[in-house]
Amino acid sequence: LHVIEHEKRALARQQARGVPWILLAWGLAFLIGLGALWLVEHDVVAATVALTVCGVMMVGALVVSSIFGARMGRGLRHTGPIEWAGPVFGLAWPVGLLGLFVVGLGLVNNGMDPDLLWVFLPVVGVLFVGVMYMIAGGIWPNWPTIAMGAWLVLVAVVAPFTGASLLVLA
Repeated sequence: LHVIEHEKRALARQQARGVPWILLAWGLAFLIGLGALWLVEHDVVAATVALTVCGVMMVGALVVSSIFGARMGRGLRHTGPIEWAGPVFGLAWPVGLLGLFVVGLGLVNNGMDPDLLWVFLPVVGVLFVGVMYMIAGGIWPNWPTIAMGAWLVLVAVVAPFTGASLLVLA
């Protein structure tokens, strides 16, 4: 039993090895990407430059997440409900974020000032990430992931009331 417990802990450590790198990649993407967008509001950087920087940072974090995520699950065979939950959870990210982007465009189409997209899209993006983290913490029982998700939801809810939502989100 001692050997089995030792191997289970070693496997858990192996699976979680990439998590800090994934969190670092997204933390930097939010800090630099949303920070660049905030600089647009203060006429420090052109919007096209900031959007490019933000896009590159987000794509970079996505690549890091994909690589480390694939490595963390390499050699493992999942059975039962988790075999279904993982891929569905993974597909929910791009579907949800794309859906929120389209909703933003729909709001502009229905009369919302296009300048509000600079507030709406980043706020709902971070809100979505927070909710997804909370769901992930529930699927794969992990209180720190739930806490991180709750923190992101709180930041997203507070940000639009500060007058500096992009800075708060960054």
